[in-house]
Amino acid sequence: MKTTYSAFNKAYHRVADRPERFITICQCVLLVTGLVKLLSYFFLADLPAAKDKVFPGLTGRDLLLFAGLCELGVAAALTWLRLLPQLLLLYWLGLGIVHYRIANHFLGGSSCSCLGKLSENGGPLEPLIKGLLIAFLVLMVFGAVFYVMRLPSLRMNRGGSFGSASELLYDS
Repeated sequence: MKTTYSAFNKAYHRVADRPERFITICQCVLLVTGLVKLLSYFFLADLPAAKDKVFPGLTGRDLLLFAGLCELGVAAALTWLRLLPQLLLLYWLGLGIVHYRIANHFLGGSSCSCLGKLSENGGPLEPLIKGLLIAFLVLMVFGAVFYVMRLPSLRMNRGGSFGSASELLYDS
């Protein structure tokens, strides 16, 4: 029994003590999804032109451009921010997407074409693509919360004191 706990403990700390891996994975996925949205916006003419239910002033095409630029902006910002702002930015983006999807569902909007035509005309891969996007969304929100909760122990494990909030936000 002790070896099982020890193996689990080692695996847990291998993941829990490395938030930079989580940030890199999120950054890569955001780059891919943002680029696909922008490519869909610029190169596909048959994107939805109907007004969006959540943002009535925008068409589905405009919303795709805004979401793609927002995702690329967050992915770019993750390269130079410190850990706490990175996690808060991922949490903000993830909650914004979740709130949009919930509001769109309750307002009777069409299904989210999150990746333009890629997610709609994926054929047999369409459920897989949409499932992976939802799994990533859950990972992004809960992963950000997990690492924010672990910040004090991460600082202690790396030999430093917890310090002040300004030490977590800015370079010292």
